[in-house]
Amino acid sequence: MRIIQKLYDIYQKDGPDFVTSLYRELLLREANSIEIEHYQNLFMSGYSKISLIQSILQSNECMQYYNHPPAILARQNQTVAGILRTFFQSNETLFVQSLYRELLYREPDIGGLYGFVGMLKKRGSRFTVLGDILTSEECMLLLSSPNPPWKGEFEDIVSCIIPSFNQVDLVKQCVNTLKSMTTKTSYEIIVVDDGSTMHIQQQLLEWGSQENIKVILKNQNQGFSCTVNQGIRNARGKHIALVNNDIIFHQPDWLEKMLSTIKSSPEIGVVGARLLYPNQTIQHGGMGADLYHRYVGLAADYAPALAVNDVHAVTGALFLIKQDAIADLGLFSEDFFTGFEDVEFCFRARLKGWRVVYCGPAAAIHLEGQTRGGHQKIKYYMLKDFEAGKQFDLKWRGYYHILKS
Repeated sequence: MRIIQKLYDIYQKDGPDFVTSLYRELLLREANSIEIEHYQNLFMSGYSKISLIQSILQSNECMQYYNHPPAILARQNQTVAGILRTFFQSNETLFVQSLYRELLYREPDIGGLYGFVGMLKKRGSRFTVLGDILTSEECMLLLSSPNPPWKGEFEDIVSCIIPSFNQVDLVKQCVNTLKSMTTKTSYEIIVVDDGSTMHIQQQLLEWGSQENIKVILKNQNQGFSCTVNQGIRNARGKHIALVNNDIIFHQPDWLEKMLSTIKSSPEIGVVGARLLYPNQTIQHGGMGADLYHRYVGLAADYAPALAVNDVHAVTGALFLIKQDAIADLGLFSEDFFTGFEDVEFCFRARLKGWRVVYCGPAAAIHLEGQTRGGHQKIKYYMLKDFEAGKQFDLKWRGYYHILKS
């Protein structure tokens, strides 16, 4: 749950309940009778609820707490204090991005991002940025809205999102195998084309209308994250399955096994699967601390690869996510054109207390490298992957000691 959702729930309370809830979330302790009376008097003298929140945030106790190195336990407890405490240790860009996601329930626009980042680099106070965003008109509207965006109702189906670029036959193959191997679970299919040529898009649109598939066409090529985010915004399901268009389904109960895993604990937010090469050797078995695919090249039935266990990350080639986790974490970071966006999402999930789990019993074939046009573009995407790797390392190096332990 994001900070704005927690503050929203507190904001609906009045009197002592409001004050005591704030203390628990912001200072991780109970308010004493003197403090409750003090803030009750402030209310009576005309102080607003947002002024009271700011007053506690600007207290010496709060500042000393948040400027202390992050505590994993506090982070896992999912209190506002635990969340903010971790963000206060991050670099300027991640700090601002995190506040936008947590307080405004969206990704930052370029102007807002660089404006606040510039302020911080000129020795601005992080508490000032926090206060500015918290008291903004946009944040206040969220706190006072009778129907905030995170209260949307989702259907008990799986939304299968297939990103594509300059592909038709590959998409059809993926969808046909998905349909034939998914018979026990209700689902919808959303194909999002990332700015392909006009004739490709026309073919997809005509085929989609015949197959009862929602096809979303983008005007320009913007990369994997932007493409799947478009699909997520149009999804109706309680669970989101990201499916590369070069996936071939050959196992009848692949989705049921992944769903069973993600539903087995409220703490599980992301589930990955065992992906195989066409020759029935393993291509992906989850990722360890080194962020390399496990079990690569081993036989498909290699016993350790058939287990269900927590991992550092899973590949976005076949990726099941709870809508609750998306509501908490936000969408995929569009800082990455292609490469590392899946790992970055997993890192964000784990940093916020969600479990990332590898489901070995669920399997599919992955024609690695075919999603964006095959090997004729390999040099271009190798460069993009290299750039994404550098960007990922720069963004997350401060958290490696927590997330790689």
